[in-house]
Amino acid sequence: MASQKVSLDKHSDIELLVGSCDDIPATTFQCCSRTLARSSPVFSRILYGSSAEDINQPSSTGERIVNLPHDDPVPFAVFLNIIHGHFDRVPQEIACNTLYDLIALTNHHGATRTLAPWADSWIASIKQQANHDRTLVFKILCICWELRCAGGFAEAARYILIQSNKSELADIPDDGGLKTPPDIVGMSCLADAHLRKKTKRIRERIRAIRIQTIRELLGTIDDAVRSLIIVDEKPRWSHNSRWMDSRRCESIVLGSLMFALMGAGLWPLPDANDIQESIAELRTKIASLVFYDIGPDVGEVDVDYSACNPGPRILDQIGKIMADTADPHRGLSESVDSFDSEGTSPSTSPNDHLSCRDARGTTALRATAQSHEAARAQQNNCQRQEK
Repeated sequence: MASQKVSLDKHSDIELLVGSCDDIPATTFQCCSRTLARSSPVFSRILYGSSAEDINQPSSTGERIVNLPHDDPVPFAVFLNIIHGHFDRVPQEIACNTLYDLIALTNHHGATRTLAPWADSWIASIKQQANHDRTLVFKILCICWELRCAGGFAEAARYILIQSNKSELADIPDDGGLKTPPDIVGMSCLADAHLRKKTKRIRERIRAIRIQTIRELLGTIDDAVRSLIIVDEKPRWSHNSRWMDSRRCESIVLGSLMFALMGAGLWPLPDANDIQESIAELRTKIASLVFYDIGPDVGEVDVDYSACNPGPRILDQIGKIMADTADPHRGLSESVDSFDSEGTSPSTSPNDHLSCRDARGTTALRATAQSHEAARAQQNNCQRQEK
């Protein structure tokens, strides 16, 4: 099938035959060789380096031909229109898959910098597409990395952290070789070895933060159970009694807590490494637990036992945990903005975020302990009123 011809320069001196492989219709782009060489070091080597002699076969128009059978003409047309100054042909909005392929193309040719004027509008348009197709978020992560969009990269990384379950992080959807930034999620990447070295630990960071956050979410349940268990408790049921003893409040709440946890598949409490759900799913599951208490007791002394219910405290704690969840891009935003330099990236390790969480964690534990003390004081007050 004859290829479609697209003229990009009326003084063109070279033709790029793009496509014709893998059922991709071929397109012939009539280009200016010097424009290609200025825009891409790869084209500079092809056209004016040692391999130039391999492309000196003239076409019917007398122009040299470069065969690129494995490239897609659609993203190639966007790239060529940009470097040849045909800005009216450059789309302001673009499909995520097309932009991803364009990023792969310009990365290979060392010309990603040419896309900078359109980066903001393109990233804004593809964010909306990710709301309808979650698999696109991994491509968006790559796109934001290549376009130096630290804010978009941070949003995508956090979305992956919060919304991805264990299997999704382990088996990223592969559409024939999904390319992502180095070790972001553990698959092949667009960037070269220099960039691979700079971002090698982001995958481990996401997984480490996920485990830490899940451990803290489960810790809210563990704290609640421990606060309700009294080692020397010996309930004494009486057929004629209105209640069993001074520990009846804890016992009823603990029983309902066990029932709710077993129904949710969270008892015995699993290890954080065994949780399959995403952080968001686990948070929703814990927040949906229903704990019963005695409630208002009208008798000789009016007592309201609802203060003994750990539900409100658990909701407050998981809200703080979610708000304080470490950002997986922390320490990497500098790399997103400056990884063109030959210097090393800021020193980071998979557990860097844990150091900042330790301070927040100590505060959270102190607050939890104080809330438990207040709850215990309330319970003791209830018990004294019962007596």
